Amino acid sequence: MTKSWVVGAGGFTPRIVSEDEAARGETGFEPLPSVASAVERVARALDGVGVRSAHPLLDPSFGKATEAWADVQDQAAGEPLIVHFSGHGDVLHGELYLAVMDSTQGSTLRRTALNVTTMLGDAEAGPAGPVLFLLDVCSAGTALSAQEFRKITDRERKAWVIAACGPGKTTFRARFSHATAQVLERLAKGWLDVSPVLAHIPCRPGPGRRAG
Repeated sequence: MTKSWVVGAGGFTPRIVSEDEAARGETGFEPLPSVASAVERVARALDGVGVRSAHPLLDPSFGKATEAWADVQDQAAGEPLIVHFSGHGDVLHGELYLAVMDSTQGSTLRRTALNVTTMLGDAEAGPAGPVLFLLDVCSAGTALSAQEFRKITDRERKAWVIAACGPGKTTFRARFSHATAQVLERLAKGWLDVSPVLAHIPCRPGPGRRAG
């Protein structure tokens, strides 16, 4: 059975930054009030299509998120896994990081946030079956660069990424999360007539619109 790990990090609180921290760029992240409801909707929608989904992990610390990531891989041993993350994404030295509650921007980012390159490596070498990452963060497409660098063939690959936006681009109001949930909800209701032999859900333009 396919399992999922749904994570949202948006409940950031303002913090006082010292002059030294500001000089080093070690600032906090802004609150994202739209995240919590969006990831809860994603989790419900996954359940609706038969994907085993625990309650979303909301606003975890770095330690808790790291521990949970290790646990979910073990629990999904030999089975497909869907990972959905909504929150802040930040890039340091060309690598994408997912911010959690105690993450800070700047030089400390790599010690306080989840490194997506590392997570992709974990998925490729870990016990879980194929792993699909759905990343609803700014600069999400940066994760694809890490995959290209590894030069893994499609036949060998275990980890896949669907990004909310390209490198250096911005996402807003957890729209990708809501869009993901909407597709799953329509599948559950039978509104999308999709054959299992198709690799992708076909795009059908609405009335009066031209497909380009």
